[in-house]
Amino acid sequence: MGILKAKWVLIVVASLVVGAVLGIFWWFSTDAPAVDLNIGSAAPLFSLSDVEGKTVSLKQLRGKAVFVTFMATWCPQCTKEVAALQAFSTQQEAVAVLFITMGEFEAVVGGYVKSHGITFPVLLDKSGNVAQRYQVRAVPDLWVLNPDGTIWGHFMGPVNLELLQNIIITMGVKTSGT
Repeated sequence: MGILKAKWVLIVVASLVVGAVLGIFWWFSTDAPAVDLNIGSAAPLFSLSDVEGKTVSLKQLRGKAVFVTFMATWCPQCTKEVAALQAFSTQQEAVAVLFITMGEFEAVVGGYVKSHGITFPVLLDKSGNVAQRYQVRAVPDLWVLNPDGTIWGHFMGPVNLELLQNIIITMGVKTSGT
């Protein structure tokens, strides 16, 4: 039984390494159009499917502050941030929270959503095009958008509930929690 387990571990590790190498080659071989990601600029629009097959469009969320976070199911810092985002999303009616995964298997993401009790949309960026347009280089990577669809701020690395609450207060968005 130990040999079989070791073979599976080796297969999984080899798959991850091959996937990472292919991802790096893909990332640097794809020419993305230049996008202005400065504060106050229009956020790049996207439409992605969630783990249940429902399409979510950034444009349909106009009128709400939107917290777009690029994450991965294998990332420990992302898992910590998910708990903060889940608590935050249940406190705020005028805010939309979107969790975007990049190139991960739908079944893996679906299991992650269930095991972590995530109730906000978890979107699948299968091609990585949305992450590329937002110039994501590491996860977690949070983009905060104003209700008019412009960029309010960008945070690389994990955020906590206190920071999320302070952001929405600083933005001046009238919410159910303030």
